[in-house]
Amino acid sequence: MSCDVLINILDDHNEGSILATAKYKPKEVIFIYLENCNIEDQVEKLSEYYLNKFPFTTFIPKKINHNDFSKVEDIIKSYSNKNTIINLTGGKKFICLIIEYFARKNGIKVIYLDIEQEKLITFNDKNIEVMQDDFLNLDVDDVIESIGGAIVVDSTEECSKKAVEEFTNMIAKNISLWEKYKYRIYDNRIFIHDQSNPSMIKINMSCLNKQETDIYYKILNMLSNYDQIKYWKEDNFIKIRFLNLYMKSFIFKSGSWLEVFTKRVVEEIEAVDDVKSGVLFLWNDDKRRVRNELDVVAVKDSVLICISCKDSAKYDEVALNELNVYGNQLGGESVIKILVATKPPIKSSVLDRAREMNIWIVLFNGDRKEFKDKLKKIITRKYM
Repeated sequence: MSCDVLINILDDHNEGSILATAKYKPKEVIFIYLENCNIEDQVEKLSEYYLNKFPFTTFIPKKINHNDFSKVEDIIKSYSNKNTIINLTGGKKFICLIIEYFARKNGIKVIYLDIEQEKLITFNDKNIEVMQDDFLNLDVDDVIESIGGAIVVDSTEECSKKAVEEFTNMIAKNISLWEKYKYRIYDNRIFIHDQSNPSMIKINMSCLNKQETDIYYKILNMLSNYDQIKYWKEDNFIKIRFLNLYMKSFIFKSGSWLEVFTKRVVEEIEAVDDVKSGVLFLWNDDKRRVRNELDVVAVKDSVLICISCKDSAKYDEVALNELNVYGNQLGGESVIKILVATKPPIKSSVLDRAREMNIWIVLFNGDRKEFKDKLKKIITRKYM
């Protein structure tokens, strides 16, 4: 199935246009947008994306005036003698209605993609047809780049290291011990950082009980076996030299293990197409490039899943607002927003506020299967 020209309406989220382009393989793809919208940067980024993703398709932006309906008709009429399809998946309602009117007037087929239900709706003057369709599965980069954003860095590759995996699993399998001792990591009487040498720290053993000592030696031996550290004992101190500063950052950054653990569990859900963790992305905001971060970002059937991880009960409306803004910014109305935590929030009102924002709160209490089942039901919409 193909066409010569695919006409789209530029939107904040253009997954439907990308999926339609992949399906119909047009020679030209047209994006109509309003000239009084400050989206020139987005148009440029989308053009670059199409150049890389669809090199044999010509990307043509068409700027129109808010009230110049004749310009809209001129654009549509100029392609009426070609094999043209108009895609109404994105765009403001009033523009969609105007374009749909001129499409019917000029006898051009119109389509709409219901991405979540994987249905393709086609219609013209005479009939409407609804078909089940297996759309292309976009990955995280596709979705973010299609809206003018850009992934600056993600820790996905770093998190594949065996030492990180084993450290994460040690915590996940011993969550009660972790809850008991995790705050000791940030006690500067115990863990003494060398300000002049970031790779060096020492542990004051005189401040530890026997259980802590046994735990730390087990972790140190594991890290040493994976060539992440070298350590030795001097008097009442254990001196540690990190051979990999990422590993040091991972250990002393709050919640990093939960981020990696959540990513691993989400990866195991068969319906998920792509997962990244520690995603730092750029976003255009009033002519500024703003840096934002999400712990885990995944895609299922081109629907974005944004996950924030909190290894505590100290999360509130501020954390919800941040996840809500980032999620809606990246994924639009269809985005799935999840906050993963190890404890319920201190304030019960946070749960009510989360429901209002369509944010799911999922707790990990040490039961990996239960945690995975909850995430799977949310991601596959079985809770809906």
